[in-house]
Amino acid sequence: MSETVNNSAAKLIYIEDNESDRMIVDKYCSKHLGFKPECFNNGMPFFDYLSKYSEIEDLPRLILLDLNVPEMNGFEVIDVLKNHDIYKMIPVIVLSVSDKNEDILECYRMNVNGYICKDVDFETYAKTLESTINFWLDAAVILT
Repeated sequence: MSETVNNSAAKLIYIEDNESDRMIVDKYCSKHLGFKPECFNNGMPFFDYLSKYSEIEDLPRLILLDLNVPEMNGFEVIDVLKNHDIYKMIPVIVLSVSDKNEDILECYRMNVNGYICKDVDFETYAKTLESTINFWLDAAVILT
């Protein structure tokens, strides 16, 4: 796995307003991958950050996104990402407490790459996150 260059965005972005949920991803990445994800409470500061990067190779390798964030919710973030010529290539995995079919279907209609329900069982949720992050950062072939 290559190191992030200073003029590139973080490898992993997590848009989540819940501190406990952010800590799970943060601890896993720090301990097992040697870096911390870039975290945002909602989509507004995320797009300010992302606007600094216009080359495909400088973009994040993965975005983890909670649907229920304030100001600019997850559906709005997906809409902007997937309708942008360059940003639409960034894999987006939704992490949500919602197991409603309409939320899941709408996310897939909007071309997200995956949808994970936040499990109340910490062990199961942590293993699912680990597998997902490892797949997208190490195994998946994406444009760079």
